[in-house]
Amino acid sequence: MRPRRSLGAALAFGILATPALAAPVQTTIRVEGGSQALVPEVPVTVDDAAGATTTLTDSSDADTITVPANSATAQLGTATRRFGLPLGFQVFDFGSGPTSFVDRIGPDVMPSSYSPSWRVTVNGRLSPTGSDTTILSANDSVVWAFTSNFNARELHLTVSGDRFRQGQTFTATVTSTDPSTPTSQPLVASPAAGAVVTYGGQTATADANGQVSFNAVGEGVQPVGATRSDEVRSPARSVCSYTTDPAVCDLPAVTPPTTPSTGNDVDNVAPGSRIRSVVQGRKYTRINQIQGTAGPDRSDVRRVEVAIARRIGTRCRYLNTRGVFGNARACNRPVFLTAKSSGTNWVIGRKAPFVPGRYLAMSRAIDGAGNRESQTLNRINTVSFTVVPVAPRAKATPATATKER
Repeated sequence: MRPRRSLGAALAFGILATPALAAPVQTTIRVEGGSQALVPEVPVTVDDAAGATTTLTDSSDADTITVPANSATAQLGTATRRFGLPLGFQVFDFGSGPTSFVDRIGPDVMPSSYSPSWRVTVNGRLSPTGSDTTILSANDSVVWAFTSNFNARELHLTVSGDRFRQGQTFTATVTSTDPSTPTSQPLVASPAAGAVVTYGGQTATADANGQVSFNAVGEGVQPVGATRSDEVRSPARSVCSYTTDPAVCDLPAVTPPTTPSTGNDVDNVAPGSRIRSVVQGRKYTRINQIQGTAGPDRSDVRRVEVAIARRIGTRCRYLNTRGVFGNARACNRPVFLTAKSSGTNWVIGRKAPFVPGRYLAMSRAIDGAGNRESQTLNRINTVSFTVVPVAPRAKATPATATKER
């Protein structure tokens, strides 16, 4: 039977009525595209109730596929919808009912030659069945990879710590596993000698033990990642560094020693900041930076730090030093970046506009004595706003046009 193909549309899906109460199961998913990670390693809850199903509908040609709600296909649908990625599939029917074959995730579309194509592994092993019938269990880890080598090995990365003072040394260890390893044999992680590891603008090659060392640089969270020829890249690991303020990395602040009184007043008053370019509750069609002011009556403001988050349900994905929104985390654990300041004005952002969604922005000013603004003031230094899609322009219809039959 000739397959029905759909390559250009995002999937809209819903969960059908189920004969049992929902049984949520926690899993993780990661999607590695041809040139970059499309979905970082994130948790996804699937429904493990008996008989629960999810229907995926391709909005470009109305093709549909109904799959178990705890299948790899359903999990992928949830993840791509969360990250706003197009998802395409072909539908086949070999006599036992329709089944789907994923051929597009985000910008990566399988060509007519079927190479490269999308493959799926569960817990580091190739799935012996199609993604519709690959049923997930609690704590399963799923990786989709766009690759020309169906048996390409997968890289894994660990770091010796995730928070360091600037200049401290940490170690990244890269290993490699073979996804075609039979289930009767243990999955062996071998040192990935020669893997290229990147961090904070630095690049190093892994030694025979698969290890490299870096000195922590910059301030805030930066990713560490590894690649090796013809292998699926590693997941990114986050390393946070700080200079004088450990709180940047959610560590307890160091209390400065008490200065003996000299008869002068000790500066213990923090400066204030204000967000001016976005307004609480307002909707915008295009935003790629946030602007504001700090300490207009102060001359000792050392810097302004700003956290910008895209809200995902009850969690937040904070803008990081790479100009992308990182993994979802609790909204009360902001990732602050240093804004560019000119006098009392400051600005922070990225080149690409924010995608449609709900956002949160917070600013805080720090003075030369180390006093940091800590009070959260809605509509002042904390603002929630929404980015909405640009409405398409209506095409003018010529007066002489006739209605198509």
